[in-house]
This record gives sequence, C-alpha cells and structure tokens, in this order.
Amino acid sequence: MGKLLPQFKKSVIDDIVSSITANTATYYGFAGNPISYSGNTPAVTSDDFSSTFTNDWQMLFGKKLANTDILPIINKIFWTTNTVYTRYDNTLDLTNTSFYVVTEPAVSGGTYNIYKCIDNANGSPSTQIPDQIQASSFTKSDGYTWRYITSISNFDYGRLATDNFIPVYPNTTIQSSAYNYSGVEVVNIVNGGNGYNCWASGNVQGGNSTVVQIQSTASVSQNFYTNNAIYLYNSTIGSQLRNITNYIANSSGNFVYVDTPITTSNSQSTYYISPRVVFQTDGVADPQAYSVINSVGNTISSIVIVDTGYGISWANVTIQSNTSYGSGAKVYAIVPPAGGHGANPANELNVQGMGLSFNFANTESNTIPQTVTYNKIGIIKNPYEIDGNTGLKTATLYAGNTFTSFITANVSPSTTFTVGDQVTGAISGAVGTVAFSNGSVIYITGDKYFANGAGEMITNANGSVSANIVINTSNSTYDFRGSIYTKDIVPLYIQNINNVNRSSGRVESFKLIVQI
Repeated sequence: MGKLLPQFKKSVIDDIVSSITANTATYYGFAGNPISYSGNTPAVTSDDFSSTFTNDWQMLFGKKLANTDILPIINKIFWTTNTVYTRYDNTLDLTNTSFYVVTEPAVSGGTYNIYKCIDNANGSPSTQIPDQIQASSFTKSDGYTWRYITSISNFDYGRLATDNFIPVYPNTTIQSSAYNYSGVEVVNIVNGGNGYNCWASGNVQGGNSTVVQIQSTASVSQNFYTNNAIYLYNSTIGSQLRNITNYIANSSGNFVYVDTPITTSNSQSTYYISPRVVFQTDGVADPQAYSVINSVGNTISSIVIVDTGYGISWANVTIQSNTSYGSGAKVYAIVPPAGGHGANPANELNVQGMGLSFNFANTESNTIPQTVTYNKIGIIKNPYEIDGNTGLKTATLYAGNTFTSFITANVSPSTTFTVGDQVTGAISGAVGTVAFSNGSVIYITGDKYFANGAGEMITNANGSVSANIVINTSNSTYDFRGSIYTKDIVPLYIQNINNVNRSSGRVESFKLIVQI
C-alpha cells in the first residue's frame, strides 16, 4: 500500500469546495437523535450499516455549508522560546517535525501568522519570535532564518482551530510573489572533504576588469587558485562572485584572471578565494554561492549564498577546485516547493485533513425547531426532496438553505407522548420515534409514510398511549413530512456529542475535524 500524499488530501478538499462554489453539489451539516442519554458520550458505531440506518431514523434538521465553511487543516505548532525547530529540507520527510510555527496575534483580534524555518542556526534553540510579514526570508538575532507563509484571521481561527489543528489558506499577496523568491537559501554540507588548502583572503591590490591583483602573501605556485572562485566585496559597489580561469605569480605580483568582467573600481575591496560552488538547476536564474574553508584540516565548513536565484524546484550542487588541492566534499541544495514558499500552504505544511464549521442559529428564520434535543451531528451530501403526499423520493435534488427531517402532525384528542417513544401507525404500519410532543403537536422521525388522517392512529411500543394524527395541517411550521428523503442518504461523517437542548435565542456552533 502506498502513501497518501498531502497533494491528494488537498485535492479532495479543493474538489469539495469547488463543487459547492459551482453549485454542482450541496453539503449539509445535520443534527440528529432526539433521545437524550446520560453518562459519557457513546462512541460512534464502527458498523457502516448501523450508522446509515440510525441516521435515517434519527435525523432532525440541517443547514447548508458554504464554500467558506470548509478549510484545510494542519498541525498546530505554536512558537515557544528556547525550542529547537527543524530546518526545512525538501529531501527529508518532515511529517512529524516542527519545521514551521504559528505565532499568536500581537494585538487583540489580530491574525495568527505562520512561518517556516529556513535555517535553525545549526540546531540552536530559537529565542526570538518571528515577526516580519514579507515575501523574502529574514534572519533574527538568534541566527534563525524564517519565511512568512500566510496568516489566519482571528475569526477563522476561532471557528475552526482545536487543541491540535488550525485552518490554513494562502495569503494571496505572498502566493502571487512566491515564484520570484523561489531560490536556494541553504546548501547543506554532508561531507566537508579535506585538503582544500587553495584558499586565500585579503585586500585587493589592484587590477582591471578581468584581472585582480591579490596580496603578496598568496601562493607563489602557478595555477594554484585556477578553477576556484573569487568573492569580492566593497561597501560601495557591493559584492561580486567570479570564476578563476588562470593564476599567475611573478615578480610583479600575484594575479587572478576571471571569466566575467568585474567592476573596475576595486579600491578598498576585500576578496575571498575558495573552491567553486557549481549549481545545476531548473531555475530562471541560478544561485550563486562561495565556500568557506576551515583552516583546521582545510575542510569546507559552510556555503554562503550570494544570490538565491529563482524559479527553482530542483538543484544539483558540486564543489570544484584545482584537482591537486582538496577532494571529497559532498553537499546538496535545499530547494523550495514548486512555486515557492507560500504558493500552496496546505501542501507544503502537510495538510492533515479538513475542518468544517457550521452553526444552528435560533430557528434559522423559523425553518428549524428550537424545542428539540439532539446529540449527534454529521455531514451529508446531495439529499433529494421528499414527496410531501407520499413520503417517497422525488427526482429533484434539495437545494434549500436548511431542511427538516421529521413529520409534523396535529394530535387528537390532546395527548402527550414521551420523547423517545417508538410509535407505530395503525393503518400504514409505519414506525417512528417521537422527537417532540406537547399534547397538540408531535414531531416524528423515522418512516415518512404515516397515513395522513383517515383514522391513522399512532400507538407507543407498550400500547399505553394512543392518538390520532393529521399530518397535512394548515398550521404546520415545517414541511409536514420533512424537506428531504433520508432513506438512501449515506452520511459522510457522524459524531456523537453531549445532549443539546435547544431553546429560544440559542446558537449552537460546531467545528468538525476530518483527518484524511
């Protein structure tokens, strides 16, 4: 069996949201089971048949989900001081690591910001909270380099975050510019090699656009620095990195010849000569970097990035030098995800599933009851309308904002049934469960083909309570047989919750976390 990748999980969520947006599918959060229970919340049955049958009988009402009610979720990893965070590395499985962090709002009602750890200061603890919102990476005083990825609004955090998960979606500004900042920021050293003694540093002594005169303390061996690179820095003209094609030492001085013309104003410039860092990438612009040599053992101790390049999703890196001096170095480049950091936050931060948020606000404009109890919630897709006369399925998909799924009937003579009573119709033989009864009106879940009038009498299971019902009543607040046909609905998700006793002015809000 293979591995389910974040990209697949994200595509499932995208398909659901797209279908809602395009109105090609409708999803509803529902409430069900009017029978209260005591003690701990029972576990949801693992039997698919029982789950389906039970919800057909117990479903009470529901509300349509909007495309904004469904978001990808990722693990919640709050930044905490003195914690070592994992450096992002595209060559490693980072699933169970803390390679990104979430920071809490700096002000009340502010956003929760997400940052990816680009470099972790050689595994040191992070002591400075990341706090810059910009397209490029930034380094804090503790040596950590971070990249801002996106923000989550206080509203979305409140309705979908849990102890373990938070919602995530792109910052469109960052997303649109991510490609332009998709370069190599870190080259990791696997093996520093040895014997790389053909390095030198100092102040530029002179030269022209293709020749740099270096200090007299440099090697007097001909071609000693050939095939290396020279890094030049001047506070006025900036930095320049060039490949060395030839090296000549004579009585006039030591001269480095470069492959590409340099700025001729070399006064007060410093230089550093070391083995070349050669990139092969798919980028629009390749990175530029130079190696730093540890004088003890003449090993490569670090790679300094001069220019990250951009448009990069893969890169090979080799170290090249005068073959007579040094060998064995092995390095690799850490590259951003395709499109750059922040282009697809759910994918690059290992989406875990989806979060769904919905609420039942009061009576939803008198379309759902406020006098029932429920302790089960879930999600259904594409219910069909019910035929109000027969209780049978129609050929029309239901599209209302809310639905009910119980029979509303008048009772005569005045009789009060106990909520949870199982009742049977004398004429129809239909069976249902009492969800509400006040002596004159009754709600019945279950079968929808109870007979309408014509002497239909319902009786509870032990025969102690009976009454006639009339379903098609002029004073029925709700669709008299409910809005939807439930017999063939297969819930996509169900969850048992604590008993909810609806009452006037009540709003129940729910957040569901569905791991994929």
